[in-house]
Amino acid sequence: MNNQENSVPDAEIENMTFSYSSLPVIDHMNFILNSGDYVILTGENGCGKSTFLKLLLGELIPRQGKIYLFGQTVSPAVFRRFYIGYVPQNSISKNQNFPATVGEIMWTGLYGKPYHKRKRRQSEEKICSALSELEMQDYLGRQIGELSGGQQQRIMLARALISMPQLLILDESTAGMDAHSLELFCQVLEKQNHENKLTILLVTHGNTEKFHGANRYVTIENGRMIE
Repeated sequence: MNNQENSVPDAEIENMTFSYSSLPVIDHMNFILNSGDYVILTGENGCGKSTFLKLLLGELIPRQGKIYLFGQTVSPAVFRRFYIGYVPQNSISKNQNFPATVGEIMWTGLYGKPYHKRKRRQSEEKICSALSELEMQDYLGRQIGELSGGQQQRIMLARALISMPQLLILDESTAGMDAHSLELFCQVLEKQNHENKLTILLVTHGNTEKFHGANRYVTIENGRMIE
């Protein structure tokens, strides 16, 4: 969570270019994500949204240009120092037999945190609070594969939020979501941004009207950001 203003952007792209073999995808792109922003990123299928996120998360290396997170060049050390929450498009739905309960999934969001007796109780309370906010507190002992796609995505959002990230990135995470889950999802994002000043970058190719509270809307066209 951002409890204090940063003197540098949470994310900054400078003159970034990337291509797959001879196929250009990102073309001299520039982009700044300031602390406390709630940005909706859209674009047609194949425009480079997923490639952009992979570059931002360090999964791909740009052929040209610079990528900074919290003023530092993207590296594993940055992801260890600054907690970045990530909610992908629902992948659990492709493996309904995934052997984990909702509670077990939530605990993975606190991986690496101290678990002595007092801290464990605090963590349990934090998990219950995050699930309650998304109306999933009654599913703690259920197998994650038994839930609907929308319910699974609510769990994944709760998981991303319990460690109080400084930046939350969502990649098509509302695709195919039922109306009730989408409404709750959007309400929680707006609340986190407004009350906790959480920086949010949400990628979608769908209707953006449900995402109340966003302060910026950008599109990838011809490999560049249009705002």
